[in-house]
Amino acid sequence: MKRIMINASKYLILLFLLSVLLFLVVLDAKAQGQVLNRAEVIADRIYDYGPVGVDGSVMIRGLELEEVGDSLLLAFNVEVDRRAINNRQSWRIVPELSVPETGQSAQFPTLLITGRQKERHFQRKECFGNEWFMANYPDHKTSVPKGTDTVITYRVTVPYEDWMDKAHLTVHQYLASPKEKRQLFSYGGHAMMRPEPKAPYHIQPLVNYITPPKEVKRRSAAYRALIDFPMGLSRIIADYRRNPEELALIDRQLRLIKDNPYVEIGGIYMEGYASPDGRNENNRRLSEERAKALENYFVEHHGVTKDIIHITNVTEDWDGMRTIVDGWEDAASKQRVLKVIDSPDAPDTKEKRLRVLPEWVRLVKEVFPLLRRTEYRIDFMIRDFSVEETRSLIETHPELFSHYELYMLAMSYGDNTVRRLEILEMILRFYPDDDIALNNYAAALLDGGEIPSARRYLERISDKTVAANNLGIIFLIDGDYDKAERCFRISGREESLHNLQELKLKKENAERLN
Repeated sequence: MKRIMINASKYLILLFLLSVLLFLVVLDAKAQGQVLNRAEVIADRIYDYGPVGVDGSVMIRGLELEEVGDSLLLAFNVEVDRRAINNRQSWRIVPELSVPETGQSAQFPTLLITGRQKERHFQRKECFGNEWFMANYPDHKTSVPKGTDTVITYRVTVPYEDWMDKAHLTVHQYLASPKEKRQLFSYGGHAMMRPEPKAPYHIQPLVNYITPPKEVKRRSAAYRALIDFPMGLSRIIADYRRNPEELALIDRQLRLIKDNPYVEIGGIYMEGYASPDGRNENNRRLSEERAKALENYFVEHHGVTKDIIHITNVTEDWDGMRTIVDGWEDAASKQRVLKVIDSPDAPDTKEKRLRVLPEWVRLVKEVFPLLRRTEYRIDFMIRDFSVEETRSLIETHPELFSHYELYMLAMSYGDNTVRRLEILEMILRFYPDDDIALNNYAAALLDGGEIPSARRYLERISDKTVAANNLGIIFLIDGDYDKAERCFRISGREESLHNLQELKLKKENAERLN
């Protein structure tokens, strides 16, 4: 009998424990149902929160709500004080976007924060597949270690809808404790935020400047020396007829190059000419000797070495004579002389025919002296310059600089867009048909907002790949997105890759606005 009483006592204790466990499960399910009761949420909404009935708090910091592309971004940090949630509590955060006037609303994904013991409780429900719990499972769940301050980052996006332009944000927070203790806090008031209204996207395109290639600065200067030689002579007589003026001009021209500290002479090329009067063989010798006479003048008066002087000669300058006669106004005289010049006769025969013409005296006085000359060309190289040297000499000696040096000077002005444009315009005067010069000047105009002028210069460029990126910007500004995209893809430059992305953002924005 005693044994039966002991066993009955054990059964009663076991039955009591099972009853208690069942009561707690039912109580917890009821509490969970209260947490998600929307009517209670609306009825109990307040606009501040804090440590009500608990030591410590849960704070929301750095809240952001903004439109990103076709989505709405919500982000904030949840600062959980180590005393805010004990082992048996949970804190559910439910952000809600709503328009009270229309009743439209949408909830963002839920964030659930639990204590350690509560976390184990949820794990058991997950394990046994609690039907209500799984139906209301939070979107994001995390636990807080005991005695530790914690910061949790919340960042989600949802599809953007037009009604959200006028929506307000409220962050609901539910603190659940044992024995059906439930508290509701709503974070709103001054923290209510509206998404930025949709507005046209302002493109930020990148123009492209092109660095011209470096070059060896070889230059040539061509001159004509009209030294008067008495008939049949090849020696320069300094005071004969116009020779004082001609020799002074030669001296000045040569000094400009020879005495320039930035220049090195590479070669001097002389070509002697004789007039058609006299025997052809004798004129051949005279034309060569007259060129040599000028060579000796360069050597004796300017110290030029003979090894850089190269001499050729034209025996009789019939082409030069024809050019002069063709400019005569007297048509009859002109035709008689041109007929002889253009004939297939030998040079000496032509001379004899000219001598019997009434125009012979005029030829001797006005034409033949101009044909007895030496033409010369000086080839020289200019040394390279730094940006600082270019800046100091640009106003006085712009002809010394290469396209590359002038470009580097222009770009050195940085934010001084006016001065940069001036230098690029100077480059264009020196290189009026150069594609790179045209592009860079147009790029500076684009930077200054002078769209029509930039377009005119870009359309003059022969190599369309050079102009493609900057033309694409103009098409993008015009709203011709197809042409803009083709230009950016043809260009293939780094700036074009950026501009393709700008084009994409502009098109997406245009679609949303429409």
